[in-house]
Amino acid sequence: TTPRVEALDAAIFAGSGSSGQPQGIIGTTGVGAVAIDTNGGPLTYAKLVEFETVVGAANGLYGQLAYVTNAKVNGAGKTTPQIAGYPLYLINDGKANGYPVAITNSIPSNGKKGSSQSGVLSSMIFGNFNEVIVGGWGGLVFLIDPFAEKDKRVIEISAHAYHDVFVRRPECFAVATDIATA
Repeated sequence: TTPRVEALDAAIFAGSGSSGQPQGIIGTTGVGAVAIDTNGGPLTYAKLVEFETVVGAANGLYGQLAYVTNAKVNGAGKTTPQIAGYPLYLINDGKANGYPVAITNSIPSNGKKGSSQSGVLSSMIFGNFNEVIVGGWGGLVFLIDPFAEKDKRVIEISAHAYHDVFVRRPECFAVATDIATA
């Protein structure tokens, strides 16, 4: 993806809500939590079902349901069997627990929980993505500067976009932030 799309993904999924960043899904108050283990741990099929259960308990199982995670969790899920010795994995053909899995490295992979080493835990979101509103203002603005790098014969082009994120029904989402992938 382009840097613009990656920055928007980061804001939608994990925006801090401060310093001009929108509040992303992960930090939104009211989003359901799925705790993997006291110090984090590997993703299991039972935990994938727990995501669905948490959202279902809040009557959120409608609309565009999907999981979103990073490449580390995706890789682990594609190599972790649902049942030991049986060749059916947590993530098969781009789906987990019957729902699509989208991959973006804008989902954090540097978390810490309990006594886990700092920066080794990843996040995953499940929910109804129709309940996220992304607003954009003014379109994409380009600033062309032919002078800043003129000695190198380079024209600098900057692009600016203004967006905000609103999670309309936080209970339509469940988040885990403590998935170990190594």
